[in-house]
Amino acid sequence: MALEGSYLFGERGLGFLDRPVLMIIGSEDSRDTDFETESLWVFERMGEPDRGQIAFLGQEHMMVFDLEPAARMQHFITAFFAHPLQGRDEYAAYSSAEFVAQFGDLQWFGPPAD
Repeated sequence: MALEGSYLFGERGLGFLDRPVLMIIGSEDSRDTDFETESLWVFERMGEPDRGQIAFLGQEHMMVFDLEPAARMQHFITAFFAHPLQGRDEYAAYSSAEFVAQFGDLQWFGPPAD
């Protein structure tokens, strides 16, 4: 959720990433991340093809302490741990671009098309 220090890995280091990744960020996180530059820069340079990023539009970094966004984050985290990390295919749809598109206050980013 917090990308501070991502510069330590650099483009080459991020390219070595070889595990599924789900990034969850607040689009208005002014604490240490600029949504339009740093988070997308990091996301686009990850070597792992099984990755996704969900932006909670209009939310700050501290949304983790707000019950509604925290519950929604828990949904995506549960689906992520169940599907790519535990191989439970029945959870795949719950952290997909199609699922996220149902909500006007969320935005999905997936890997670039090959």
